[in-house]
Amino acid sequence: MTPQEQTPAIPPYVPYRTFQTFLEFLSEGMPSRIDRSVWLNRFSGSNGTQLMTAIKFFELIDINGIPSDDFKHLVSRDSSLQKKIMRK
Repeated sequence: MTPQEQTPAIPPYVPYRTFQTFLEFLSEGMPSRIDRSVWLNRFSGSNGTQLMTAIKFFELIDINGIPSDDFKHLVSRDSSLQKKIMRK
């Protein structure tokens, strides 16, 4: 095993309020692909990097930035569905 394979994945830190604001922003219209252009005018560079790292870590997007079904449910306005996905 290489040292990278032995190192456990460390979850990224993004303030919950920032993540929640991002979800609210996406609930206005989920783009077909998530990349830097999505938050460019809405969040700072460091917040955008934290958000992207978090959504990759939680596998809310695939390698091409396409949102997963869980991510689409997470940004829905259905609070019971959001809670279910957050617990998952």
